[in-house]
Amino acid sequence: MVNNTRFVDLSLEIKEGLGDLPPKFKYLEENLSAKIKHASHKENVSIMVKSFPGISGEDLPDGLAWADDFLSLGVHMGTHMDAPWHYHPTSEGKKSKTIDEIPIEYCFSDGVVLDMTHKEPGDLISSDDIQEALQKIDYTLKSLDIVLIRTGADKYWDTLKFWTDDT
Repeated sequence: MVNNTRFVDLSLEIKEGLGDLPPKFKYLEENLSAKIKHASHKENVSIMVKSFPGISGEDLPDGLAWADDFLSLGVHMGTHMDAPWHYHPTSEGKKSKTIDEIPIEYCFSDGVVLDMTHKEPGDLISSDDIQEALQKIDYTLKSLDIVLIRTGADKYWDTLKFWTDDT
């Protein structure tokens, strides 16, 4: 039997400055954009020596440890999935699930793309819009389907226009 399962990677490149906000959002206390710090082989000698009691920097080849990278970014920068907890502490009368409590099965399933490119920036997408788009492609949602909504905003990714249409 041939398995025709196909995976599509929708992730975005994580890079310094990912998610830089336009000037109108600079009132935020913290800049939420991605920051990457590269720690050199020499910088990490002290960490390695502390991690392995009984060795010293002289025990390491050329006195160097491993290099490392540190990434800091907000959860909304780049590809992500919002957990129910993001929206409210309770859901259906119980504690909302945090991202680490979402079953991995929710992330691997059939996908359906709904075209909403006719909407203007800032327009709401209603349940009627969803039903109309499903009728247009003659599709009935089933349990665990992953719904992707195409707005056309992807063409502005990595530009200030992605965040606002008044730039």
